[in-house]
Amino acid sequence: MNVQVLVPTIEETTVDALVDTLATLEVQPPFSESRIDCCQQLSRALFSDAEARAFPELQSLAFWLRKAEILLLRDEFSSRTRRGVLRAPRGTVFHIPPGNVDTMFVYSWALALLAGNRNVVRISSRNSPQSLILCRLLRGVVGDRNLGQFFVQYGHDPAVTKTLSDCCDARVIWGGDRTIRTIRDFPLPVHAKEITFPDRWSLSAISAPVWLSASENQREDVSGQFFNDTFWFDQMACSSPRMLVWCGVESECRNASGDFLERLQQEIDRRGYRIEPSVRMQKLLFAAGAVIDQPVLSYVTAGPQLTVLELGSLDTLGPEHCGGGLLFQFHTASLIDIAPHIQRRHQTLTYFGFEPAELLGFVQQLQGRGIDRVVPIGQALRFSTVWDGYDLLDELTRAVVIL
Repeated sequence: MNVQVLVPTIEETTVDALVDTLATLEVQPPFSESRIDCCQQLSRALFSDAEARAFPELQSLAFWLRKAEILLLRDEFSSRTRRGVLRAPRGTVFHIPPGNVDTMFVYSWALALLAGNRNVVRISSRNSPQSLILCRLLRGVVGDRNLGQFFVQYGHDPAVTKTLSDCCDARVIWGGDRTIRTIRDFPLPVHAKEITFPDRWSLSAISAPVWLSASENQREDVSGQFFNDTFWFDQMACSSPRMLVWCGVESECRNASGDFLERLQQEIDRRGYRIEPSVRMQKLLFAAGAVIDQPVLSYVTAGPQLTVLELGSLDTLGPEHCGGGLLFQFHTASLIDIAPHIQRRHQTLTYFGFEPAELLGFVQQLQGRGIDRVVPIGQALRFSTVWDGYDLLDELTRAVVIL
């Protein structure tokens, strides 16, 4: 049962040897200086590396890892600690991140690192340019620090997954419904905690009258931010919008939609975004199926990279989606009108043009059925310590009572 270690050094070893090594390494208190410094060094490396600078998502990660940001996390974490309660690391955390979001494994790892834990992170064998850059820079940062941080690759070997699950104190699965069901075949130690991130579906809402009254600069900025939310990961990130809801009277919604989609297509052209022929074919087949199975009122292709399906109803809309720049679109009088259609699988609502009271009323109307995040357009992919309803720093530490 061999694994390929990518960080801290490149080597092949047995999973038993890896587990034995982990057992010799100590955890540290949350937000220890050495771990804050580790994040800071990775941030600097991402900002300065020529290859990393070519990927906006890596630069966003670098910003999130800056020392100033980490210190804010530390202070907020400390402020929540109750008198007589000490937060301690859980021990060894086994991460199984998704293969379709190339930076997620670092976000997951960094929080567990800052919480003081030892970590084993399974890296997708897809070996995207972003993941290769990250592993190269992590080797330089983690190196010989002896912090118990391992990034590994291995095939679909159930024996390896079982061994790593047997030794961990927490398991974090980001891979979606199918992956979660598969991994759950491998029991955890009775004391261990599991944190899962199933398949999710996100949407965006824009107030049509506010859009039509917005300045030219505002419209350009929101269109660019919507591009970032949607196309950075080919629309396959759980928080990337797959449906655009326009709120207002019908004439305003149609005018605003036409203006917005034209600007979005211009942004796509300006950024040079392109999809692979296989993705284009998949999108064509998916759209044709949606026209048959869903109440589609219109089918508009603004270009190979953008397809818009306008829906007359949300009653039968399912979770399936092909990514690659396909948007469902829906017009309604008020944001609160879509509340009955929100389900547990809905994660993020991005918005433009709504007052805080409208957003609060919408969330209250949901009564906990779904939506874990409500953020302005442009922040869909902005990672937070609170994700899918979990406060991850709390989840990755233990509360020890001292009376």
